[in-house]
Amino acid sequence: MINPSSRALNILKELKVTNLKNVDIEDIYALKGIFYEESILLGSQARIVSTPNYSKITLNSALTYKNQKRFAQAHELGHYELHRETKVICDNEKSFFDYHQKGGQEVEANEFTSELLMPRKYFKDYVTNKTFNLDLIKDIADYFETSITSTAIKYSDFGHEYIGIIFSQDGKIKWVRINQNLPLQFIQIGLSVPEHSVVSDFYKSKSVPKTPVLLDAFIWFFSDFKISDYVKAKIYEQVFPFESINSALSFLWFK
Repeated sequence: MINPSSRALNILKELKVTNLKNVDIEDIYALKGIFYEESILLGSQARIVSTPNYSKITLNSALTYKNQKRFAQAHELGHYELHRETKVICDNEKSFFDYHQKGGQEVEANEFTSELLMPRKYFKDYVTNKTFNLDLIKDIADYFETSITSTAIKYSDFGHEYIGIIFSQDGKIKWVRINQNLPLQFIQIGLSVPEHSVVSDFYKSKSVPKTPVLLDAFIWFFSDFKISDYVKAKIYEQVFPFESINSALSFLWFK
């Protein structure tokens, strides 16, 4: 089995670059003989079709946000490098938001993409000694030309400060990614977002504060078995909304 991160780093070595900032993914396609086009795709964001001697990647032309488009292009390159034996792979928006999960071709392609676009060595160097907040995530995403979601998860794994990330949709918690060094870890997937959380206000009013909000840790971590040891603990919450799909990322970190 090919390790996704190792394969991504091998590509950087092949290209003789330390990272892909200012390098077009389409140029990598050309070097590898991959045919590429953009056209309307119904029900998917991207598609790769492969035979033993030929691969074609198609990106939905409706995908116009530069960093999201670049992530999708790199994700399909991941499928080319890791899963070419699967003749047809279609990726929808859910494939990219399911980045956090373990196992499966989609997650492997996302892990490949993360390391290709944000090599951890350079990622760590860039974020060290910078105070965490949503503006930092946006800054990192702009620097590495990556999506907000992939950048946030990379930070949760390798960032200078310890954070938790919750992705919710239609007011329900869909997935959670929490740095293993945070004292509280458990948030129940599938429940409605907590009543007094910042993200609950988003689902009620479609507006969120532009700065972090200080909350009782209990609001989010009421189900954690260690919460009795942290009854007075405070956390910051800041929300990045995806209004087009009625979803949001909630960032949590301890005061």
